[in-house]
Amino acid sequence: MTTTYVYEPLCLTDFSVRVIQLHPSQDRHARLTCEIGIIDLDPNSDAPPVYDAVSYTWGGQSPSPDHLLFCIGADGSESQVEITENARDALRRFRLSDSVRNVWVDSVCINQSDLTEKAHQISLMGLVYSQADRVLIWLGHGTDGLGAEICDILKEGATFNYRKQEDYDRALAFRNRLKDAESARNLDQFDDIYKSSLIGGLLGLPWFQRMWTVQELVLAPRAVFFWGDSSVEWDEMLRCIPNLIGGNKLLATSEIQLYQALQRLLELNKQPGELRRMMTQPPVPEMASMMPPCIIFSLLRNKQATEPRDKIWAMHGVCSQLQIPLPDPDYSRAIEDVFTLATRAMIEYEERYGMNMLYLLTPLDNSPLRPRLPSWVPDWGAPVKDAFVRPIMMEWMDFRPTAESESRCSFTSDIRVLRCLGLVVGTVVAVGPFMPILKGTRNLLDRTPDNNEPNSLARNLEVWTVFREWVRVVEGMRGGSKPYTEVFKRPEKDPDGEWQSEDGSDQDEGESHLEVAEQGSTNDELLATDLSGLTISDDDRDAALLYAFYSTLFLDTKRPGSQRIPGSRIARASAEDIEESFRVFQQWYRILSRPLDPNVEQQAALGAEMEAFLWPGAGRGDFGTPDSVHSFYRNAWDVQKARSFVATKEGRVGVVDAEAMEGDVVALLSGYTAAMILRPDGGQFKVVGPAYVHGIMDGEMWTGDENGLETIELV
Repeated sequence: MTTTYVYEPLCLTDFSVRVIQLHPSQDRHARLTCEIGIIDLDPNSDAPPVYDAVSYTWGGQSPSPDHLLFCIGADGSESQVEITENARDALRRFRLSDSVRNVWVDSVCINQSDLTEKAHQISLMGLVYSQADRVLIWLGHGTDGLGAEICDILKEGATFNYRKQEDYDRALAFRNRLKDAESARNLDQFDDIYKSSLIGGLLGLPWFQRMWTVQELVLAPRAVFFWGDSSVEWDEMLRCIPNLIGGNKLLATSEIQLYQALQRLLELNKQPGELRRMMTQPPVPEMASMMPPCIIFSLLRNKQATEPRDKIWAMHGVCSQLQIPLPDPDYSRAIEDVFTLATRAMIEYEERYGMNMLYLLTPLDNSPLRPRLPSWVPDWGAPVKDAFVRPIMMEWMDFRPTAESESRCSFTSDIRVLRCLGLVVGTVVAVGPFMPILKGTRNLLDRTPDNNEPNSLARNLEVWTVFREWVRVVEGMRGGSKPYTEVFKRPEKDPDGEWQSEDGSDQDEGESHLEVAEQGSTNDELLATDLSGLTISDDDRDAALLYAFYSTLFLDTKRPGSQRIPGSRIARASAEDIEESFRVFQQWYRILSRPLDPNVEQQAALGAEMEAFLWPGAGRGDFGTPDSVHSFYRNAWDVQKARSFVATKEGRVGVVDAEAMEGDVVALLSGYTAAMILRPDGGQFKVVGPAYVHGIMDGEMWTGDENGLETIELV
């Protein structure tokens, strides 16, 4: 009877790892035999060992006596190791026909029953994959020829560059071939490449869903994917994907871009000072493609791991190379402590903008672990909801509420306390409800007069009702001091055709009422620019407040001359588009600020006013063209979903990426590129979420004097 293999202990103070010497066979289904040896991965060694590392998924499988690897001892004795079916298939595929192959495979080379050894070996996995000759990635058995077809497509697509004129005909023929292949398999066209196309079939495989496989790919000096009997190099895949999609449709959350971003960071890290320079310079739009480690980590939270701590440990090799001091793997440590220490390490690592780690706190995070974590620590084990997988740096990076200040934070002996320097600049006194996400909604406005869909109407009414409550908050701040129609009265044209204010002053030719307002007119019939930094009469304050609300709806991107970066959810708009958007806003606000008809049931009254605005029938209607009305409404909802509206005691309005409460405070934290809503907690504060608060986002309230800053403790 064959005995179970007995592991010899490894030294836990050096770079020793096991490898298996996989015996050859010309029979793919022959039993697997090997010898197990020990190699030294000392990075300073003059004679590095030669081996390949295997990457595969356990896939919920457990080692089984039905799947065995037989180990031959020095004396010829035979023992066995139980492995998973997937590991067996991978080793069979990678076994050579005529020579021994040295391979590292985790389920065999690590004693899985020894947690101390396992923790130590995890700390060496960065070396395992970065020093391997090749990383052999097993994707599983292809079905119905799919693996072979996709690998062939990727290989062909890697042989040309769609940007080169001389490759145009090849690129066109290649894309037509892909369409034909998808049609033959009754798949949608590749416009939605990551969900329904042939390539989506590749990226949807279990290997791409697992957390552990990330570093196994990005650390590899050379990686090869094996799908059944077919294979494709990682470099070929990288060259092919832009040719498939024209180079401009890679989503920030796509697998390919995440892996590329990580590899780019690792490459920069090899250039003395280059990565540190990138991490400490002021953020610019181009940095969005770089994705700092904290952003990458957040997007990787959707990867799967059976053990929550592995969401951190699975990146230990990458972090070691980046000099991010993650805590040493220790499965006896509480999950919340692992997540807290990892977050601290990343805040410290990113120096100047380390405080921007707080962007990774997602609203509606109601995981069971959340109450046990400090409010400033993400639950790394919980997936990020689709609505919040967005280019976070692009969303907030263009704001400077604390000017060009750097992070000023420190930690106490209590690992749960993050101590910051900053200012409390406001108190929340009114809150508009949380804007619904409406998961699964591809198009908020998918109802037409000829297609009266109840679900669509209910969906739109939910959004409409929230916006109405937001307007109610603004109206409460105004206090009914002036009828709405007077605040937004548009100037008239004089007999010569010139725009004219009521006081007789002319506007320049071609200058709209919005543009005049941007110049700071104090006429109460024009729109004032801002509440901050201006001496505004009582008559002007209403106009300034309403303009602040308009700017808040679009995070200050839809106004003349705005240099804000729109981010993923707001397209840059022309002057004409902005003018039309503001005109629609005026009509929209007028409707929402009117009392509902008391003689009509409330839901019916809400539905009637919503339909009159969104679907007025053919033609321009009273509020603008259907396209301009729908564009305004859809964009406003898309920007504000998963946010709540706030008004402060100081007369400001804003939105926050969470559900705010009365009594919360508005804070500016040194080095943080947004305002922050905090909740007082016995002299300390809990993080609520990042916020846009109109009138303070360009450093208007920031003194720049470190001596004038407060110590703010986050718990």
